[in-house]
Amino acid sequence: MKKTRLSPYDPASSPPLLLGRAVPGMDDRMGRLLWRCALAMRRRFDEALRPLRLQARHFAMLIVLQQEGVISQQELAQRSGIDPSTAVALLDELEKLRLVERRQNPVDRRAHQLHLTAAGKKRLNRALSAATAVDNAMLAPLTLDERRLLKDLLRKVLSA
Repeated sequence: MKKTRLSPYDPASSPPLLLGRAVPGMDDRMGRLLWRCALAMRRRFDEALRPLRLQARHFAMLIVLQQEGVISQQELAQRSGIDPSTAVALLDELEKLRLVERRQNPVDRRAHQLHLTAAGKKRLNRALSAATAVDNAMLAPLTLDERRLLKDLLRKVLSA
């Protein structure tokens, strides 16, 4: 698979030093702690997806396709939170892996509809298992009640 060059703003392209090392005065900042947790989760997830020849961004697209069914490239990019030009390259990769098919829209011949293939569904199920394993590993220090509380608090912060 062609290696995708990551943006300097992509957490997966950040130097490993920043992840593991506490920075005096900075780790009291909630944003920094959340960023470090997100970065650690993203790196572990990308590592878990590597044997499946996927990245977290591919996973996001496959999840949206599974949930939405047949949609356009533009809709997929928007719903998965991926820049449209990046989405095209990611879709090319998914299509080469035969996980996604582009089909001509019967109503608008200029547009394509995206379909998750049977192989895409199987690969997504394996990726979902990998996601669960990463979640469990990252959250291992927490009790089940603490995990529920953390989720509730993060949802509350996101809704503010």
